[in-house]
Amino acid sequence: MSESFEKAFRKLEDDVKERVRKRVEELLQGQAFWKPLSGPLRGLKVTRVGKWRIVFSDKKPCVIDLLDISPRETAYERL
Repeated sequence: MSESFEKAFRKLEDDVKERVRKRVEELLQGQAFWKPLSGPLRGLKVTRVGKWRIVFSDKKPCVIDLLDISPRETAYERL
């Protein structure tokens, strides 16, 4: 989990935190929808939780590197 992700996660409301935890669990189990990113963010993936976007990498088997969580409007600017 990146420092950027941790910092943003701590600021979320409790109900959003719970939905994010659930989505991460779904990602680990291969049950969540995600999209590959392109351009300069090629190799990364994104999944949605309401208006929030979770950007992650899964280059290692059974490991998800959570890179950032932010509103859609700014999700790709910070990376």
